[in-house]
Amino acid sequence: PPRRASDYNSRILRNNMGSSLPSPTVALLTVGQRRSIAHPAAAASFALFVSSLRQRYDHFVWLSPDDSRSPAAAPKLTGQGWKAALELYRPAIPVESNETMPCRSECKLRCVEHVGHDSQLNWLRQFYAVHRAYLAAREYGQARGIEYDWYIKRRPDLLHLQPLPPLETFPRDAAHVPHGVMTRAASDQRNNDHLLVCPSGELCERSLAVYSRTYATCDASFRMRWPWQSLISREYASGSLRLFSHAYT
Repeated sequence: PPRRASDYNSRILRNNMGSSLPSPTVALLTVGQRRSIAHPAAAASFALFVSSLRQRYDHFVWLSPDDSRSPAAAPKLTGQGWKAALELYRPAIPVESNETMPCRSECKLRCVEHVGHDSQLNWLRQFYAVHRAYLAAREYGQARGIEYDWYIKRRPDLLHLQPLPPLETFPRDAAHVPHGVMTRAASDQRNNDHLLVCPSGELCERSLAVYSRTYATCDASFRMRWPWQSLISREYASGSLRLFSHAYT
């Protein structure tokens, strides 16, 4: 059976540069719409973001079509800008997905291809993409006998202005999101879909697999409350979803 990635710290792998490195202990998921992921500033800020990680990580990039495009017609990322960005992102699995979230008529939400940016269906599609990326990362690790100790989920359109705090500073009895939502209301500070840091296990499942417990199994009683991110934050008991400081936009 798979062991935790920390059990492999004594096992040495060699990267493509020929240097000896310990096995990965972190799964880093970049999930969202293509938007600005290939912009040099976004790629450089990613390099800054991960510069504090003392652990090796596997990076999983899962990109969905932008709101304005039909999934079937979304073009692939190409060009020198994207190739240069890949040198910084170095994904273990890069996925440009045109996959459409399965429609469940039982949920009483109208399934249409083009929806507004802040519609319930569009947010559920985001949660679906995160769920698929999470499953892909787990399968990738399991195929190599590794169960990651930490998961970090981020959106590809973030501009990080400082490194992520060292993982050693995050208590393992909670999941963590940064200050950074667009309101001062105290009750909404944890409704953050931008960035998540969590130890593997149930605390990650509540966020990264929220689709499987909501829309994937819903019926006519299914309801989403505004803000839609609260579909995730309300999964956490008091004190199990905590805030940390990180400068980004």
